[in-house]
Amino acid sequence: AAGATVIDVRAPATLASALATAKAGDRIVLHAGTYAKETISNRKFASFVFVEAAAGDPVTMAGATFTSSDHLSFRDIQFTATVMLDGSSNFAFHGVTLDGGATEEAALQIHGQSSAGASHDVLVEDSTIKGGGRTIFILGKFAPSDTWNHHLTFARDDITCGSHNCFQISGGRDIAID
Repeated sequence: AAGATVIDVRAPATLASALATAKAGDRIVLHAGTYAKETISNRKFASFVFVEAAAGDPVTMAGATFTSSDHLSFRDIQFTATVMLDGSSNFAFHGVTLDGGATEEAALQIHGQSSAGASHDVLVEDSTIKGGGRTIFILGKFAPSDTWNHHLTFARDDITCGSHNCFQISGGRDIAID
C-alpha cells in the first residue's frame, strides 16, 4: 500500500516491539531465526498489518497469545506451540505451520470465554495444522450464544489430528472447514 512501511525484525527482537510502532498496511518482515513465545494485547489496526518471513528465510516462533487484537495477517511462519486468539478478530494465516507438538495443548486455540469476548473473522488457508491434544480448539460460552466465536474459515489446509481430535468446537458458529 502507498505509504506502507517495511519493519525488519531479527531475533531476539520481538513481534510485539514491531507491532508497537506499526500502522495499518505496514509489513513486518521477520528474518531467519527462532523467536520466543509472545503475549500481545490490544494491538488494533484499521486494516491489516502483514507479518511475514523474509523471502527464503526459515522463521520459527514458539507460539503466541493475542488478546483484544485485530487485523493481523501472517505468512510463511512456523509456530511450534499454541497460537491463541483471545477476543481477537480479523486474523489471517497463509502458508503457515501451526504445530502443537506432543503436548496436550492446541496448535490453534480460538478463545471466546474471557472478558475480551469472542474471537471472529479468522481465516487459515493453505497452511499446515498438526499435533497437540486438540489440534484446533474453539472454546466459547457453553450455552448457545450470539457471542460464540464466529466466522472462522479453514480452507485448503493440511490437517493432521493431534492425540485427542482435530477440531473441538465448544462455542462456535458460522465455521467453514473446506
